Amino acid sequence: HDRYRISRFRWPDGLSKAAAASLRLAMPARLPLLLRRSRANVLSLHHTLCSRAAVAASHRVGAPVLVWTVNDPAAVLRLAAVGVDAIVSDDPEMAREALGTLDHP
Repeated sequence: HDRYRISRFRWPDGLSKAAAASLRLAMPARLPLLLRRSRANVLSLHHTLCSRAAVAASHRVGAPVLVWTVNDPAAVLRLAAVGVDAIVSDDPEMAREALGTLDHP
């Protein structure tokens, strides 16, 4: 909920990247409480906040992880490697092609 309408401002890339890195580190510890308090049964997370630890924390409480909006093949591969359950993209063909390069058992 963006009560102060912060999302309408364009933040400098350096600041955004630093903030995302800090949130990414805190996310695994916060997720169980956030999921429980919101009574959510799935985690929808911006891809810049997703890490292997966040996915593991969400999976430990039984919530699959959906990441959004991933429009870079390298990011698709990174997120697949950390174990996300779903990837949302503006370019599904690109995402599908990237995922097609992975070795599957």
